[in-house]
Amino acid sequence: MEIQASVIQVDPDGGVWVTAQAEGGSCHSCGSGSGSSCGSGNIGRMFAPKQDNRYRVIDTIGCRPGDEVMIDIKDGSVLRGAMIVYIMPLILVFGGALLGNDLASAPFADTAAIFGASGGFVVATLLVWLMNRRAGNDPRYQPTIVRRISRGFVMMKEIKS
Repeated sequence: MEIQASVIQVDPDGGVWVTAQAEGGSCHSCGSGSGSSCGSGNIGRMFAPKQDNRYRVIDTIGCRPGDEVMIDIKDGSVLRGAMIVYIMPLILVFGGALLGNDLASAPFADTAAIFGASGGFVVATLLVWLMNRRAGNDPRYQPTIVRRISRGFVMMKEIKS
């Protein structure tokens, strides 16, 4: 999904701050019109103009403040992020509870299941934190500037009937 934006600030570490120029929305590639089935509508709303919509994105082309750019969010990045943040912790919490329940004797099985679930949650929290740090500047998981837009260039969307 691509969104038009304007660069407002450049950071020395390779990131830039942008503000959306056009109304955010879905890419309409799924044919649903709302974009709700693939999550791109939620990402598009993130870039929708409000009072102070400034977002940090990865700069791959060397932008300057005032540049008009296109920002790309890779297909599947929302799904991968959801899997890491929601599904992996659930699996580890339930797995820890089952493991604790199986390893303990009958009178302490419930207590062991609680401790196992807590351990699974702690491990999941650490893994999500580590993966978040690793993915912080990874273009597969972050909005990335892909090209400049020359002034006077008109963006047109495909209209599906």
